[in-house]
Amino acid sequence: TDEKEERYKNIMNKYSEEDRHKFAELMAILIRAYTNKDGSAKFGDILGDIYMACGFGNSAQGQFFTPYSICQLMAETIPIKEDMRNKVITVADMAVGGGALPIAYAEHLFKNKINYQKDMLLYATDISINSVCMCMIQCSLLGIPAIITHGNALTNEVWEVWETPMVSLNLVKVRLAAQNNLRKITTTEEIINDEDFVESCVVDVPEAAQDLLEDGEEIRWISMKKF
Repeated sequence: TDEKEERYKNIMNKYSEEDRHKFAELMAILIRAYTNKDGSAKFGDILGDIYMACGFGNSAQGQFFTPYSICQLMAETIPIKEDMRNKVITVADMAVGGGALPIAYAEHLFKNKINYQKDMLLYATDISINSVCMCMIQCSLLGIPAIITHGNALTNEVWEVWETPMVSLNLVKVRLAAQNNLRKITTTEEIINDEDFVESCVVDVPEAAQDLLEDGEEIRWISMKKF
């Protein structure tokens, strides 16, 4: 959003050009850390491990991140059922930290040949903005569709909501809405032509460009309804 972009610029303006380049280098290192030699995803909670190793955990908030190996064990105790395939699987973590538990569950789905980038939707909350940022970065890099709330899950306070790119790219919320309404939608074309999920209007084409259209052809502006 424009607000986040403005905040980003204000933060970056506090640093020298040399330091800004270091941020880019650190991001490149993190991307490499999350990528196997064959280009596939390498699962883990790298930022969470660094955060706790540096002693940044806030004991007053009960901030003690679960080791990733324990998260893997917990995830693997959840059985994969055949009726879970080709559906949107919703996952909730109301004290998400850096995202270790949902990342471990995404790995569990991957090992069981379920495309978590298309068929998983994480609803995550944390009271710490540092945790929200770590979860956002890690889920984005791994391609996990996630709606991450900076808020207090106990009091239902919401201060800010973030979405990873895969939420929009794979139309996960729209597919979940269809699934909850017992609607079978499998292709992007079906979604675009369904008035329950999209709003559209005809675009006025400038005279100079009208020759590019065939007889009776029109251009429509399409936007997804909010869910």
